[in-house]
Amino acid sequence: MTSNLTTLQINLVRKGKTWFETQGILLAQELKMLTILEFVELLRDLKDNRQEDYERITEIGYPERYEWFDTYFEKREDGMYVLTNNRTKAEKLDDDTYLENRAVYLDSWLENTTRQGLPNNKAKSKNDMQDIAYSPPRENSFAWFCADSDGLYLYCTGNPNLVDIQQVRAVKIKKDAFEFINKVEAMV
Repeated sequence: MTSNLTTLQINLVRKGKTWFETQGILLAQELKMLTILEFVELLRDLKDNRQEDYERITEIGYPERYEWFDTYFEKREDGMYVLTNNRTKAEKLDDDTYLENRAVYLDSWLENTTRQGLPNNKAKSKNDMQDIAYSPPRENSFAWFCADSDGLYLYCTGNPNLVDIQQVRAVKIKKDAFEFINKVEAMV
């Protein structure tokens, strides 16, 4: 999957809906948000093959870039679960997931992920501007990423019921490759 990402356009769609509403709009158009793991794979590929696009996503500065993920967290009797594919696929949170608020160096996150794409316990901080402010999974929350003039953020604490004007990467699955959509009419 990763090797196919280099030839694709990367575009974000603006919206003013809740996370749940956005999922429904995308599903109706046979589109989806990236999961955290897919986003990590995208960043790895861009870093190696399209540095300019990588920097466009991860560079600290203005304008701010926000991105919601198709990654939802739900507490069950036997622990925390990661739900993807519009909450239809559930997987127990990896035991190696880092579960405290902390700074994680961007490169260290990309090299040290759980099978769900979250920072694992080996991810380290560098104590500089390329550290991501990481907030671990919380019950009934979704994950999002932000790069702005203050820094980088990976929060797993998004309230899916809030209406917000964030961005979402609209993706269509096509034979193990992502096709990035330039325009989603219902969301423009």
